[in-house]
Amino acid sequence: MSSRDLRLVVNTSPLIHLAEAGLLHLLQDAAPAVWVPEPVAREIRAYGIQDPTAQALDAHDWLKVQPVPIVSARVLAWDLGAGESAVLELAMASPEARQSSTTSPDAVAPKPWA
Repeated sequence: MSSRDLRLVVNTSPLIHLAEAGLLHLLQDAAPAVWVPEPVAREIRAYGIQDPTAQALDAHDWLKVQPVPIVSARVLAWDLGAGESAVLELAMASPEARQSSTTSPDAVAPKPWA
């Protein structure tokens, strides 16, 4: 897989803090496309049109709002927020995103069914 095929899937907090610091470009430096799950985009847009992160979602074509598959019971069992769950589900469902990491979600989070 080439670096042009890599995708980052990001949650609300990194987007907000990088936007506030004027450093959103660091995400694009890491991967040509940055996927923002729809629940994360809704959370950001709830701050209003004057919010710098909400403005960034519309201003940067490399920030791509993505639909999320139905969140699996596996992810729901971790009892995370909607944005966090969407990030995990989208990353696990998307080969481009999953392959951008050398660590599987199982390696960084306990398996509630084990």
